[in-house]
Amino acid sequence: YVVGVSPGYPPFIFTDEDGNLKGIDVDSILWIAEEEGFDVRFEIIEEWDSLIPSLLAGKIDMIYSGMTSTEERAKYITFSDPYYSVSYTVTVKDDSEWTFDDFLSGRMKIAVTSGSTTESWLEEYYTENYPGTGIVRYQRIDDALLGVINGDADGCLGDSSNLLYIMGYTPDLSLIGSMDSGLHYGVGMRNEHTELHDKINGGL
Repeated sequence: YVVGVSPGYPPFIFTDEDGNLKGIDVDSILWIAEEEGFDVRFEIIEEWDSLIPSLLAGKIDMIYSGMTSTEERAKYITFSDPYYSVSYTVTVKDDSEWTFDDFLSGRMKIAVTSGSTTESWLEEYYTENYPGTGIVRYQRIDDALLGVINGDADGCLGDSSNLLYIMGYTPDLSLIGSMDSGLHYGVGMRNEHTELHDKINGGL
């Protein structure tokens, strides 16, 4: 099976200094493949927004890349059983004076990953409560954080484990608050690929 991944999302999926794929999602699909008796090949999809179109077009057989299972996405693809509960974190420059209340009050320009559930949540929250608040969109979360460091955004909203991992080697960033999203990660597959659904859920 061809596994579609979009690197740049540690600790779930990223490349090391030698360009090798690493992360929780890489390790777990290899474990599942061994347990369930099949082989896998990884296909790197650089743009996050292209993962689901690539799956529907048959270019890949599954998306195992830190993807949140949402009702909107489930209109087009089938998700596996949940394998991770998502919480959101707001990260800012280490020397800034922004607070979590500033974020919730719509006073900050926030960077997010384009096509992510954090983008959808932020658009809905700001549109309902603080219309006109700035949202800066990036293709990758590491680019979004770089935008914060460079001053193009006041803070970044993303998955807690992802941002905390990056902050471990990026001393210029600080966490100002977190919240439960009520969402989960799942493996995305084509609806008709029922044999694969059973193998992935069995492996999980």
